[in-house]
Amino acid sequence: MALGNNLVIIFLSVVLLLIAFYGHKLEKRLSQIHTGNEVKEELTKEQINAHRKEFEEQISVLQEPDKVYMKENDETRENKAAFFSETATCGSKWIQQFETNEKGNVVSGSDETFRQAVLSGAKVRISLNGYYPVTEVIYVNNMSICVQAYIHTHEILNNRPTAAVRTQTMITVCTNPNPNPNPLHFILMPLIVDFYDQPIYRDFTLQFKVKWLTRQRNHPTPIFCSNTSSGSADCSNIKNLISAVSNGAELYTLGKIDEPHMYGVFLSQVLIDEAHTVVSGISTVQITDLKNYKNYTHYATLALLLMFSTDGTINVSYMNHIEILKQHSHSSIESSWFADTCWKLAYEHDKHGQAIEGSLECLRSAILVGKRVRLFYSDTRYGIEANQLLIRNGHVTAHVLSHVLTDNQEKIQDNAIWNWQNVATTGNVESIRYNISSHTSFGSSSDRHAVKWFIDSTPWEHAYSNSETGTTTHGSKASLIQEVNAGKLIRFAIRSANQQGNDYIAIFNADRANLSQVENDLSAHHTRSIRLRRDGLYNVVFGSEIVWNHMIATTTGQVDDKRRTVGGQKNQEHITYNSAIDWFVS
Repeated sequence: MALGNNLVIIFLSVVLLLIAFYGHKLEKRLSQIHTGNEVKEELTKEQINAHRKEFEEQISVLQEPDKVYMKENDETRENKAAFFSETATCGSKWIQQFETNEKGNVVSGSDETFRQAVLSGAKVRISLNGYYPVTEVIYVNNMSICVQAYIHTHEILNNRPTAAVRTQTMITVCTNPNPNPNPLHFILMPLIVDFYDQPIYRDFTLQFKVKWLTRQRNHPTPIFCSNTSSGSADCSNIKNLISAVSNGAELYTLGKIDEPHMYGVFLSQVLIDEAHTVVSGISTVQITDLKNYKNYTHYATLALLLMFSTDGTINVSYMNHIEILKQHSHSSIESSWFADTCWKLAYEHDKHGQAIEGSLECLRSAILVGKRVRLFYSDTRYGIEANQLLIRNGHVTAHVLSHVLTDNQEKIQDNAIWNWQNVATTGNVESIRYNISSHTSFGSSSDRHAVKWFIDSTPWEHAYSNSETGTTTHGSKASLIQEVNAGKLIRFAIRSANQQGNDYIAIFNADRANLSQVENDLSAHHTRSIRLRRDGLYNVVFGSEIVWNHMIATTTGQVDDKRRTVGGQKNQEHITYNSAIDWFVS
């Protein structure tokens, strides 16, 4: 050890002597230069200073062996800062386009501006007296624009959150309906993911003040178009769409039923064929029969699953009450494909969980500041968004419930089977399969997959945190409510109160939000999760009995959690507990 230190001291001494020697010679030479060469003298001095600085840096590295390591950490931090930086095109804000009163009259704004935004692929939100459901389907004709969403009837009528009422309500809200002004057409039916009862069909009208908001995607023009006959490209090139999907983009399709009737849906599952020539996308949202969709008060038949393809076709699976009709329609349709490319690769691993690109730390950090996550399965070429994210002892698991099995990626299987998954950064992928209507189990499997993890580069703000007792620990509740009133989306994180060091963190999308006018608190609903249990040191898996988790979290710290057996009448439990919660808005 002493010998090593002596060698370092000798080396440093030699370096210092060299600096002094060459510095003295250069200074002496400069003094001999004619005074008329002042510019040359100045440049030479700069060179001397540069050499001195370089030597000093090398010496300081020898004197501080950890500096190289620290420099790498600094670069990592700089890269992370650049990684999370938001581009201007991905930072568009929610804009209130117009507002209507209870009679359907426009109070402010322009419905024509709203129409143009919708036709350019903009995202849409509505507010019903402080109730913010996530819109699922958009319908456009010459007279009106309608949106469909799921709500709790009890909540919207009584303005109070509850998980006690399990029946979900599909509502249709229109900008200029005829003959009734500004109606909400209700059809009482269970949530899409579980048809455990005969739905109660009821069509009636209520009147509310409605705010219509839009957020422009970063590409306001279609990235690809397909016509009704051959599916040949009318705009752009299929390679651009394939590249966007491979890099995590989410897709939205605006399809033309027949002039002038159009509808738009978010494609929750996107697939690329083996030849890399066709992209297909599946919407798992229930909408009315396409043939009767122009008459938006008709709910005799519901279309359960829609599969669009860039070859110009649409494959539809119909549901009549709780039965999946075995016939499928397969027809041509003109459609425009919009891509939201505000997604960045955070982490990629092989099927054994070994890193290929990016950083697991960056992925975790992004999730903990509210970022959404999309997955792209490298071996099977399909992309999908996580419904729920969990961090356990440093590893991430994506809870995926929007995956539907297909036949050779060309059409939805006749049995209409969910393929629910837990996808982990360890490479583990657990799958369970259920028939959508009968809830017959089609088995389970455990496999390994190479996966790319993308995070959205849209700005997310950590707006508020509350303790288990509802006290403020970060931000301002008033600011959070103000942001929600402005139409922003919500995500929330619940840290396990039973684990030391908070090694189990769950992050959820808010399917809808409700602002209580009485208590001045916010409640967020998450309805698309299945109960999980810990497995090993890092993973989480499905339980032995498959049970839905319908959750409502509030800024008071209270979490209302109703659990119910998939496909059955059996209530597992209805529990209420308190938790520290982080709230994010975008």
